[in-house]
Amino acid sequence: MTLAVRRACCGREKHLAGFQSAVSSPSLVRSEYADEPAERYAERTTIENPTRSQTGGASAARTKYAVANIEAAGFEPDREALYDTSYRPTLRRMAAHVIAIEGPIFDDVLVHRIARAHKFGRAAGRIRETVLDVVERKFPVSNEDGRKIFWPEGADKSEFPAFRMGSLDDRGHVDIPLVELGALARRFLDSGAEPAEAAALIA
Repeated sequence: MTLAVRRACCGREKHLAGFQSAVSSPSLVRSEYADEPAERYAERTTIENPTRSQTGGASAARTKYAVANIEAAGFEPDREALYDTSYRPTLRRMAAHVIAIEGPIFDDVLVHRIARAHKFGRAAGRIRETVLDVVERKFPVSNEDGRKIFWPEGADKSEFPAFRMGSLDDRGHVDIPLVELGALARRFLDSGAEPAEAAALIA
């Protein structure tokens, strides 16, 4: 993969090191590719606008990234009680709600959601420690470049989760886990793109 393509794909150098390996993985490439060169796709629009059959059906085509709305879920964030022991059960349920809605989600994004709900401008230090300490062990965990990823309860970490489209205001490109980008890469690879082309299309 050329340097230009690496920089084009989301601007994540460390992230792309893993992504390059992911899109080149045999598990992402159709089995017939192992014995013969991959054919170049006929039309770029076929790659950029795959049909429902190419993306796993209608549900995959409609997958959107949704930000958990803590207050709309019935919680009443109490800024003054955030560090109180008696508030931990409430905080635990809030974290579980965010993970269920947004998972797989990076730990710092989870902390940010909880902090913002409590009207804190920063999500570090004691706030981070408090939030992460209440996350239940029932949620599967993985790691990427030193960042922890929380998965919804019962999720299979060995499978690529569906890629979820959404506004960069809700989730920046650096906050999209590689495993989710892997699903998008597989879509392009299954349509005939080569790994470097898939990286450029993801950008």
